[in-house]
Amino acid sequence: MARLLDFDPDKWGRETDAPEGSTPAKVANPAKPGQTLAALATLAGGLESTLPVGLEQLESMSPPKRCDPASWQECVTDALRLVSDGWAAQALALGWTPLDLFGVVTDPEGNPDADGLAVKLGGRRVLAICEGFATVEDEGGGRSYLHRGDTSGTRLLWELGT
Repeated sequence: MARLLDFDPDKWGRETDAPEGSTPAKVANPAKPGQTLAALATLAGGLESTLPVGLEQLESMSPPKRCDPASWQECVTDALRLVSDGWAAQALALGWTPLDLFGVVTDPEGNPDADGLAVKLGGRRVLAICEGFATVEDEGGGRSYLHRGDTSGTRLLWELGT
């Protein structure tokens, strides 16, 4: 068995590196930077019209009354970056829901783990995404794993109003 220190990133993913009889991991189509909102909405199933409209509303919304304006702007920026960098489309293709990506817990006593990825990012950059979590880069260059949660009690960011 190869040791972690023997890992060569330049050879990673080549068919010759896979052990005989192994099964490749399930991955979505690669993220496409700049993917349009319409293409993103198609991946979201029955939300063809509401997802792009909601994201456009989000871009011009004022911060909700109970929200710090700087935190709100960071959340909006993260949400729009998820779309423009292609991560939202990839997540939707892997079974994430719009609430998994753009949901927010509205009850102050609610479970913050139910917040969507855009709310959890806090300005961090997404490095990878799979069916259950996103890997993000922390400020110091480390990695964190932001898991999908139970989205009960959440609303989409653009449904918060002012």
